[in-house]
Amino acid sequence: MMSSLVIDHRTLDCGVTKRQQKTTSRETLMFLTELKKLLKEFISDEADEADEADEADEADEADEADEADEADEADEADEADEADEADEADEADEADEADEADEADEADEADEVDEADEVDEAKASSFAETPTLALAAIQCYVGQKLFALESNMAVCAPFVPYHCAIACEWKHNCSSTVGYEAFSGRRTFVSGLLINSKSLMALCCTSFATKIESDNRGERCAWRDWDSIPVLGPSIRAEPVLGVNHYIRDIEMERDGDSRVDARIEVCQYQKEMDSCQAEKLEEAEQHRLNLLKLRLERFQSKYDLQKENQAPKIEEPVVSH
Repeated sequence: MMSSLVIDHRTLDCGVTKRQQKTTSRETLMFLTELKKLLKEFISDEADEADEADEADEADEADEADEADEADEADEADEADEADEADEADEADEADEADEADEADEADEADEVDEADEVDEAKASSFAETPTLALAAIQCYVGQKLFALESNMAVCAPFVPYHCAIACEWKHNCSSTVGYEAFSGRRTFVSGLLINSKSLMALCCTSFATKIESDNRGERCAWRDWDSIPVLGPSIRAEPVLGVNHYIRDIEMERDGDSRVDARIEVCQYQKEMDSCQAEKLEEAEQHRLNLLKLRLERFQSKYDLQKENQAPKIEEPVVSH
């Protein structure tokens, strides 16, 4: 029995035949190959996922960068808008300030013009003995001539530019004024009248722009007839009515009791010599003539002032004994 139990090692190796070993080895190799393949696929998938993750991260970073750029651009745009608005506001403020400055300048210029007009008017009446009553209703503007007197209201007409009328004086008659004496009455005209219970006065002015016309018979002037007028609300009218180139050179007034005045006017015809009395607007010959007229008037004014000063009563100073 024992001899029959002989093991054939060529056919049995621990219960596994060589064929079976080959089969097992092939299966193992196939398993390992599949495992390796799976590992490769797994690694590839992870790499793809990593790449996708990186791409996603990069995309996120790019989006964030774009958003940041857009935010920066928006901020810059906002800052630019604010800067523009600030500039516009500054420009508007500057424009407002400029407008206010212009308005202030215009107001100042208007004030200066008004002051200059007042100064010119004051100069024109610098020689006047101003009546105590208001003159607005009884005298004309500087440079205008008296056309008539209606109920003690002056009726005036244009005559010469205001800067051509000078040396205006309130006198009982115009023949006693400095301007009349300086130019022998050729440049004197009446620009106002004051008739009341206390005063009988005429406003007599000198014109540098005109002079009386003359012919072979002399000056073209004539005295009108005497007229009796009331003291209360007096009226004086030239009969016939004054023409365009006529004006009143002088007036004579005498009281007729307490309630009436006898008056008559001298009417003359004149011719124009200058359109302006401002040196910068005149030709050389006209400037020379204007300067001569001014010098002549100043000389007679100085003479008049000296005579007035000499006629003033002198006050004797007390003698002080030493």
